[in-house]
Amino acid sequence: MSTKATTYESLDNKIAASTLTEDLVKGLEVVDGHAIKEKKDYEKPDELYDMLIARIRQYHPSTDISMIEKAYELAKKAHGNQCRKSGEPYIVHPLWVAIILANLEMDKETIVAGMLHDVVEDTEVTDGEIEKEFGKEVALLVDGVTKLGQLSYSSDKLEVQAENLRKMFLAMAKDIRVIIIKLADRLHNMRTLQFMTPAKQKEKAKEKALQLLEQVELLDKVNEYPSRLSGGQQQRVGIARAMAVEPEVILLDEPTSSLDPELVTGILDVLRKLAREHKRTMLIVTHEMRFAQEVADRVLFMDEGVIIEEGTPEKIFSNPSQERTKKFLEQLQ
Repeated sequence: MSTKATTYESLDNKIAASTLTEDLVKGLEVVDGHAIKEKKDYEKPDELYDMLIARIRQYHPSTDISMIEKAYELAKKAHGNQCRKSGEPYIVHPLWVAIILANLEMDKETIVAGMLHDVVEDTEVTDGEIEKEFGKEVALLVDGVTKLGQLSYSSDKLEVQAENLRKMFLAMAKDIRVIIIKLADRLHNMRTLQFMTPAKQKEKAKEKALQLLEQVELLDKVNEYPSRLSGGQQQRVGIARAMAVEPEVILLDEPTSSLDPELVTGILDVLRKLAREHKRTMLIVTHEMRFAQEVADRVLFMDEGVIIEEGTPEKIFSNPSQERTKKFLEQLQ
């Protein structure tokens, strides 16, 4: 394999062969200090594009895909022979960003902007060309994502973080889709961390951690020792850790145990927010009936390891059909 096309990123940031662990390079080839997939393992761009269109057709069967097709052709041509750390054609990344956005059932302008989010910054394509070919709406989305990509997450200085937040809030005020595209971009980068330098891995992981801490309302505690966190705060950290690996299902075993009522309310608010914004399935084991009633979409009542009743919270708590359930709920009144 030629070393000339092994990586799109600067050779100054290449992974030293000595830092590659045995697990990291298992099944991979090390070329020019990088862990590289074999060509037979590359994801074919045209197949990913077909996957994207099929996903869009599922939730919007009648949509005109001509703009998406044009964006794919432009991005593929613009990125040309650029490659990712994995050795794959760079176009694989914007395709996956577009697929993530399609999985969120976003509109075609958002998907097109996701496909084009790196072309202005990393190729010779200009803002003007994007606006001419795809309209002002797409051009503004691409420009917003490009500016967000210039934020520094590696500094602990409060003034730097404050400026980051200011720019992010401005982007959100203009169009929330800018943030959604950037999160899709970061998600795919997190999924391919093994092909980044150790320094880049730490930067991406820290960025992800800060985002999650903000979502569980603990960003102001980022430099605190665990022993100085309250029980409710420690529970929130546990929830953030679970969210970090992007699970399809999260199991929470008595997340409100040993917490006072005020802290229970805080945990409830965080879980409701995460379930709504991330569309994650959460399986919660709890004896806190008020908690279950307020946060659950569906309740299963178990006795001695057997499900004896299930239904919506309204049905279970207002009109249970089983005597065992009725007696249990009566004891709580």
